[in-house]
Amino acid sequence: MHKVTHKLKELGWRRIAFSLVVLAYLGFLGYINVMMFVPGNWMSAMGHFDFIYTGDTHNLIHELVFALIVGTAAVGLASQLWKPKEQFAGELVALIAWAAMIATAVITNNWVPQPLYLIFGGLTLIATILHPAGRGLFKWVGATKMNKVLLTLVIIAAIPLTAFAFTNLKLQIAGGGGTGFLHGGAPSTQESSQRQPSNGTSDAGHQIPSFLKRFSHGEADQKTPADVEAVKQQYGSYTATKAEREGYKLDPFCLDAESFGQAAERGAMGYHATNEALLRGPIVAERPQALMFDAEGRVLGVEYEIMADAVSEPPQLFGQTFTKLPPHPGVAHEHYALHVWFIDNPNGQFADFNPEIGCPSGSKPSMNSTGMTIGEAGHNDQEHSSAGHYRNMAALSFVIILVGLLASFRPPGWRIATWITGGLPVLLGLASAILPNAESSLGVVWGFAAIVWGVIFVATADLTQRRNISEVETA
Repeated sequence: MHKVTHKLKELGWRRIAFSLVVLAYLGFLGYINVMMFVPGNWMSAMGHFDFIYTGDTHNLIHELVFALIVGTAAVGLASQLWKPKEQFAGELVALIAWAAMIATAVITNNWVPQPLYLIFGGLTLIATILHPAGRGLFKWVGATKMNKVLLTLVIIAAIPLTAFAFTNLKLQIAGGGGTGFLHGGAPSTQESSQRQPSNGTSDAGHQIPSFLKRFSHGEADQKTPADVEAVKQQYGSYTATKAEREGYKLDPFCLDAESFGQAAERGAMGYHATNEALLRGPIVAERPQALMFDAEGRVLGVEYEIMADAVSEPPQLFGQTFTKLPPHPGVAHEHYALHVWFIDNPNGQFADFNPEIGCPSGSKPSMNSTGMTIGEAGHNDQEHSSAGHYRNMAALSFVIILVGLLASFRPPGWRIATWITGGLPVLLGLASAILPNAESSLGVVWGFAAIVWGVIFVATADLTQRRNISEVETA
């Protein structure tokens, strides 16, 4: 016991506190990863790695990129558990990873998933403040000798990476991911307040676990609607504009019974504004998957919806069992749905169609030659921008450039920066070569180029280190 006490005193409170923060980051990351693979919990609702259950790989590149950025910070922090004063480059790597994530979120005004920013980014900042090297983390710049070969390689890669980053930033903003500085400046205070949902979800609709709501909304508890009337009070004054600010995408067409091959006299549903990020659940009263509007933009009601393959049995809500609906214009999958009407409906408050409303002439969905509804391709872009996918692609580009520059300056522990700089494009290149048709894939040619560049960067750094060691031994 005496030896343990002596060792703790030798380490000092700063080193101990720093190590605990690093372990907290790694522990929470491990918990998150486990939860992502367990269906039916708050993390699986975010949709990450759901390809395991659905076989759908179109989002796999995006999910990998997010994991790479968070993992980059984790590797950098983990490398600090042993001799942090002598090997502090890993701490700078972790700081760069989250600085890039936050910077692209600010530029695009997209903060999905907000709680993870607060937890992982916050822990990284605290670790930086508590780092045993103190101010020495930033005093090495003038005392190191830059590797010109590595710097040249970084500059070569920076040209396509910067173009790639800004392309994705523009896609993020154009898809409704936020106003952002590239779209004419940051939103006003009033606009910012309108963008924040009052129901315990992030901007684009990703579910926020109840124990994290205090972080994202400043409250420990959120009031949950107990009945339909509470839902009507919450969403009854919504406009299509307000819905889109909260991650809902308004379809350009109106749906009626004929759209489903049923009798016209059954009525219509109206125009749907759907939040793609919520379509795998969970079903919660305070956050419907879609809102229904008439041609004048008046909200008619809400729709709760979940993909059929995401549940083992029809969900229930408000004492009602969901109806299973086939694919139809705007929805390419079987799904369970429950419509809740705010206006009078002779068919019943929970009926699918309302005979009191209809679709204006020319507003029904039309099909193109591929069988997709007009505007459906843009709807897919909205799905990616709402979830912050394009923003993450831009962040990864900046991480590779900045960590590469760090490796070029060769601060203490610079080898970890080298491996990360080379490893990130190699992993992205491999994924792109395996999934050339996935969204944001680099394709086979650029994927191969990324792999080659990453290998050359690591090999060059290794040769440099060996040469330096040889020179020291000779001297």
